[in-house]
Amino acid sequence: MGKRQVGELKPHELVITFLISSTATIPLQDNNMPLLNCIIPVLLFVSLEIIVAILSIKSVKFRNLIQGKPIVIIDKGKIDEKKLRQLRFTVDDLCDALRQQGYWDIAEVQNAVIETNGSINLEPFCDLGTSVSFTMDYKLSCSNMEQKMCLNNFSILEPKDTVKFVVGSLADCQKAFEIIQSYQLEGRCHIYLSPVFGMIEPSQIVEFMKQNKMNGINLQIQMHKVIWDPEERGV
Repeated sequence: MGKRQVGELKPHELVITFLISSTATIPLQDNNMPLLNCIIPVLLFVSLEIIVAILSIKSVKFRNLIQGKPIVIIDKGKIDEKKLRQLRFTVDDLCDALRQQGYWDIAEVQNAVIETNGSINLEPFCDLGTSVSFTMDYKLSCSNMEQKMCLNNFSILEPKDTVKFVVGSLADCQKAFEIIQSYQLEGRCHIYLSPVFGMIEPSQIVEFMKQNKMNGINLQIQMHKVIWDPEERGV
């Protein structure tokens, strides 16, 4: 399963995780039950996960059966409405997902792929040429959207691209810091930390950045919420 959050697990991984946690707590509820009766099922569940992982690597058909496969929803600029209906995805949902990746006009997109975790993969857009730059929003746990983020996008970012981490707590700041380090983003692209208005103060983010020596990272504030009433629309 690797170092992933619960929301990033595949369905079968989530089931095994729950089974292991439920089994491990049984001896705590019944002091008369031998510990061995708990250890053996847990080892079986772990072995099953390892076997599934190995088979998924060895067999594409098995991997597609267990994990699903990416689905092309925009091909050469044309939306495949049949695939959208299959995914129970509306055009509004598609436009919202594209906006999160920096595309405000759907006509600009020639190809789009829905990954098995529901995120938009940027890789097909790399063929559009050097004039195209990506602005990638990464929404952390406070938004309940992190499970939909496509981590593979970090590997294709270049100096002309931008990634913005939307943070709502110091825990989000820490997770953003870990991602920046893990994917060695600093120096590879423009990086911003953007506070969720009303959830965390910009000063808290600045202090976190100072403590962790994030000298190459920028703070982005939603100025329209500072200048005007946060509830006002159309500004």
